[in-house]
Amino acid sequence: MTKSFFNTAWKWLFIQLVVTTFMTYFILIVLVEMEWLTPLHVFKTATLNIRLFTGGLLDTGQSLGIDLGVMIFFCNLSGAIMIVLAFYSVVLFKPIHSQTQCQWLRRRLLRESSHDLLQVIPFFSKIKRQELRATSFILLAAPVLSTLCLGLLAGTLLAAVHSVSGSSILAMAYILPHGFAELMAYLLACSVPLGTWFAVYPALEQNDPTLVFQRIDQIANSEALQGHLKIMINMFLIAGLVEAHLTQKVIALLNNF
Repeated sequence: MTKSFFNTAWKWLFIQLVVTTFMTYFILIVLVEMEWLTPLHVFKTATLNIRLFTGGLLDTGQSLGIDLGVMIFFCNLSGAIMIVLAFYSVVLFKPIHSQTQCQWLRRRLLRESSHDLLQVIPFFSKIKRQELRATSFILLAAPVLSTLCLGLLAGTLLAAVHSVSGSSILAMAYILPHGFAELMAYLLACSVPLGTWFAVYPALEQNDPTLVFQRIDQIANSEALQGHLKIMINMFLIAGLVEAHLTQKVIALLNNF
């Protein structure tokens, strides 16, 4: 059952990723064609996004003699772990933590300002209990916003390579060899909180915290989640090694035609 929720979430996020990527790509290409942007501007934006995303870790790793593929793997895995942590963070909203050492963090996460803000949004205002409203928001916002950022980054990279090289085929070659596995792995990470939201939504509508957190505990301890995360890690490893050792060879091969 848990696996089916993850699969449903993955499909929804895949659609969001494809739409965001190609919308970003086409908008930037049109702006370049209309001479509102130059290819150099698009390329600088793409490289800046990559540096912001990796935080300079790739350069540091290479200077220490660490294989580039391994560094790419750890950078990607770190980003995915942050997304998956959104799923584990909602455990802090369990009523049992209101009387534990976690209560100060729980109190900050459930402070009145964020509570009032979520009440303004019709979708969340239907959920009466404060901790359930915050749980629903985190399980939805983390994967959706992360997928949006991935789509913007991928679309900008495609547009940058296309605008500089003048070839859409070369742009796809720059992304696809490693990017397919990399993006799919990120979607696996994002599908954990979103799949959990799908699983607990009926209980959220009933405003039943016991049922909601019982279901979250079941997912956290499920074999489906463990298998899901193992596949994600393996795909990141493959993507990192391909990006470091194969992608540039494919681009060089295409440049020779």
